[in-house]
Amino acid sequence: MSRIIAELNERFGLNLGPEHRVTLGQMMEKLDQDPALDAAARVNTRENVRLTFDQKVEQVIQEIVELNFELYKRTMDDRAFCEALKNFLFDQYLRTHRTAEELVKRNPSTTLEFAPALLWNPKEYRQDDQVTYEVLKTLAAFLNTEGVDPLLGVAAEGSIVGIERDGFETEDGFMEHLVQAVRNALGDRAATCIDRKTQVVHDRAVCVVSCRRSPEPVLLKWRGMEINVAGNFFVRKGLTMVSLPPDSIQEYIKKRFGTKVSDRNAKT
Repeated sequence: MSRIIAELNERFGLNLGPEHRVTLGQMMEKLDQDPALDAAARVNTRENVRLTFDQKVEQVIQEIVELNFELYKRTMDDRAFCEALKNFLFDQYLRTHRTAEELVKRNPSTTLEFAPALLWNPKEYRQDDQVTYEVLKTLAAFLNTEGVDPLLGVAAEGSIVGIERDGFETEDGFMEHLVQAVRNALGDRAATCIDRKTQVVHDRAVCVVSCRRSPEPVLLKWRGMEINVAGNFFVRKGLTMVSLPPDSIQEYIKKRFGTKVSDRNAKT
């Protein structure tokens, strides 16, 4: 909850404090304890879960009118704030109500992607930076579009190959490499929008990477593979990642983020 409060304060120039964190915690607790919402989260696509979640969170918001009128009024008066709050709560909810075993039963979609490896190239039987680049490209596209649940260690058709094939001695080593690659390629702020955990499916470890919508544009720079000097700007369209040309980037960013490219991702 502290991270959500901090990001809301930064984005909207507010000074929400401990009492608001307590209220958000109470809201999250009610959502966590809703059996119908939990059932929907475990068997539906992210898009369909969001429909159910929005109905439930609207009810929860109405219930805080006496607990925290200031926060209630803000959600009623400021549509952008209300949507941002719902997005944060939704991403927080999915982190604890989605499992790799359930997700691998689905087909890849606009918000679900499978990647067999972070480093290992099975065709050339070696570790390959291009494989990492493809994973980072996926993460960048989802951060710039919608939240998503990429699964690492799962082949395109849904078979479990496990993150063990990347050759790290421990799961912690895998996680550290993933986090450092994200920071190096997408930036520290983008890394805060990504959570990851490992889960065992069919006796093999799978990494569930939960991406939430980034509050600012994310460009990808990775070991000279970028086309534009400042980095490539990827978005998700259907089941593919698309690199927008420079003349389309600003238009997309204005529509999606309501801002210009940040200083880190200066002019391409």
